[in-house]
Amino acid sequence: MSYMTKFFADHQRTADYHPADQRIILAVRTAVFQTHCKQDPVESMTSILGSDKAAGALVHVLRVIGENWPEPFSVQPPFCHMVSMDERLIVNLITAAVHDNRPGYDHILCEMLDEDVRDHVYNAIQAFIRPYLAARITMH
Repeated sequence: MSYMTKFFADHQRTADYHPADQRIILAVRTAVFQTHCKQDPVESMTSILGSDKAAGALVHVLRVIGENWPEPFSVQPPFCHMVSMDERLIVNLITAAVHDNRPGYDHILCEMLDEDVRDHVYNAIQAFIRPYLAARITMH
C-alpha cells in the first residue's frame, strides 16, 4: 500500500501503528483532553513518552499546531481504537522529520500551511524528536 493510500485509508486502528507511534497518539490525545479540562498534561504525557522533556516538547508542537492549523485539530478519545485523520497527520509529520525527509514533510503540509509556518512546526517537531528517541532507548 502506498504512503498516500495508507494515509487516507478510512479505518486505521492504533494497533496498526508501531508502539512508539501508539505512544505519540496516546500522548497527543492526553494533551488535548487534559488541556481542554484546564489540567497540565505534562505529568501524564511523561509516563506515556518516558521523558518530561519529550512531553514538554510535544505540548509545544501541539501549541504551534493549534495556533496555525486552518481548522480545529481533531483527536479520538484516549482509549479509542480508531485513529483520526489529524492523529495520522501528526504521526506522519513526525516520521518524516525523524527520517530527515523535509520534502515529504513539506508535501504533506504544502496546501495547508505557508512555508514559514511549516518551518516553525518542523523545528518544534525536531525539538520533540531528540528527547523522545533518547527516552525510547532508555525504556528498553
